[in-house]
Formats: sequence, structure tokens, C-alpha cells
Amino acid sequence: GFKKHGHPKVEAHRDATGKALLAREDATITAVATADPGSEVVAGLSIPLLSLDDPAGVAAFILREVGLEA
Repeated sequence: GFKKHGHPKVEAHRDATGKALLAREDATITAVATADPGSEVVAGLSIPLLSLDDPAGVAAFILREVGLEA
């Protein structure tokens, strides 16, 4: 939910779904969490790429973004 709301977001993306990357069209997406960081789908993004296999790293990014760095 709330994909269209103006708050900052982290997009979770897997190439296997075949769905387009929302981050290319949505400036409110501040990072992309992916299992495929070498994929052409995420190539050239100017926002951070996070690993879906590193939930602690994703959580740390979110905490930094909201000013609650652990």
C-alpha cells in the first residue's frame, strides 16, 4: 500500500518477477533492495542498491534515513 504517497520509500525488486523497476519513475524511492545487484534492470541508478539478502543492512539504511541511526 501507499505506493503513490509522497513519503520516502525503499523498493524491493526481484528480476524474476519480470516487473518494471518503479524507482526509474518515482523520485520518492530512495533506495532499491534487490537480490540481483548486477542486473541490467538496476544498472545506472543514482540511488543506493541494498541487498535483499541483508535485512540488517536494509534496516540500518532506513534507520539512517529517518535519523535513528543505531
